[in-house]
Amino acid sequence: QLETKVRRVKEHEKEKERERDILPISRSIAQHCFDQGEAVLTNDAVVDRRFLQSGSIQMYNIRSAMCVPLRYRDEKKGVLYVDNRMSSNSFAPSDFLLLKAFAEQVAIAIENSLLLSSLKESLAKIQAQQEMLIQSEKMAAMGHLAAGLAHEIRNPLTAISGYLQMYFMKYKDDMPFFQQMRVIEKAVTHIQHVVEGLLGFARKGPR
Repeated sequence: QLETKVRRVKEHEKEKERERDILPISRSIAQHCFDQGEAVLTNDAVVDRRFLQSGSIQMYNIRSAMCVPLRYRDEKKGVLYVDNRMSSNSFAPSDFLLLKAFAEQVAIAIENSLLLSSLKESLAKIQAQQEMLIQSEKMAAMGHLAAGLAHEIRNPLTAISGYLQMYFMKYKDDMPFFQQMRVIEKAVTHIQHVVEGLLGFARKGPR
């Protein structure tokens, strides 16, 4: 399953972080965002009433911070986290809106990637079964099996097609991940041809 992770990057600490191979963040802010499912913008985390009990904020002297949930259809995927330890009031409302918009695109891309991966696994199983059946003497059963396998991947295929249509209706070609969605669309079309071939074989039956 997809693991929820958060990362932060800061120029003047790269050497120290490289040595430890870890990027310290405020777990309190990230956990609050993930648990509550709400975006967080704090102009001075050190004095923010929501995080007064946070040891990580005091430890890392985190001042400004933004954190938004990665969520698709009420399913939590993770969070996007950004902070500044040098000064307060570092992020404008426009920065916050941009991070929210980017998080929406990322969540869609993650969901489509997971669905496509599942679909490819199903297709790999189908192809493996086909190879086994070609060698089998029981050709009469092949038509029934092909139909069952085709129907097995129709549900995820339909889901991906629906998500793609929703995406192309909502976003223009200058949005992030648009070209990646086109690549997924081509893959779905290819798999649809495979499914139609299987169903055609099942309808005709072995000869």
